[in-house]
Amino acid sequence: MVLAGCLLNQIPNEEEYWTKDLEIVSLMGNAIVEIPAEMSPNCPRLSTLILEENPLKFISESFFSQMNGLCVLDLSDTYIKELPNSLSNLEGLKVLLLRDCRQLVRVPYLGKLKALKELDAHDLLPNFPYLQCLHLPFHIQISIEEVESLKQLQEYIGPVKNMCDFNRFIRSQQSKGYDTNYLIEVTDCMGRPDTEYVYENFNW
Repeated sequence: MVLAGCLLNQIPNEEEYWTKDLEIVSLMGNAIVEIPAEMSPNCPRLSTLILEENPLKFISESFFSQMNGLCVLDLSDTYIKELPNSLSNLEGLKVLLLRDCRQLVRVPYLGKLKALKELDAHDLLPNFPYLQCLHLPFHIQISIEEVESLKQLQEYIGPVKNMCDFNRFIRSQQSKGYDTNYLIEVTDCMGRPDTEYVYENFNW
C-alpha cells in the first residue's frame, strides 16, 4: 500500500486497506495527525511501515500489537510526543527511524529489540536535556555528537563507532568535573571492523 503525498488527513480505513497479506505501507508526506485508539491492524506479514513527514501526534497503544513481522519503522519528521509501549514487543524490528522528531519526550524500553541494527535518533537526544542515564543496545549506531549533547549525563551504556569517538566522549565527560559511569563497546578498532573492545568504569 503506497499512498505517499496524497494529502490524507486520516489513516486509511483498517478493514479496507490493512489486509493480512500486506507487506509494505508508505504513507509519507501526508497530513495524518493521529492513529485512532481502537485501531489494531492484523498485518502479520507487514515488514515496512513509513509514516515520515506527517504531523502525527498520537499512535494508539494497540496499533503495533498485530505487526509482529515489522522490520522497518520510519517515524522521521513527525510531531509524535510519546511512543507506545507496544513498540517494545516488535522483537524483529531492525530499523527504527526517529530523525527530526523534535517533540518526542518519551521512548519505551527498547531492550527487547535484539534484532535492531539501526536507530536514527538524530536531533532526538537534545529533547532530553536533563537525562542522566542512557542505556542503548551495543549493536545499534548512534552519533557521538548526540551523546555529547546530554550535559547532565552521569551514566552511559552503549556503543561508540571507533577510538576517535571514544576519546572524544572521554574528553567531554572529563570537562564536566565529575565522574561518569559507563560501559562502552568500541567497534572498528585499529581499522578492523570485526574487532570489539569494551571499556568499563574508568576513573580519572
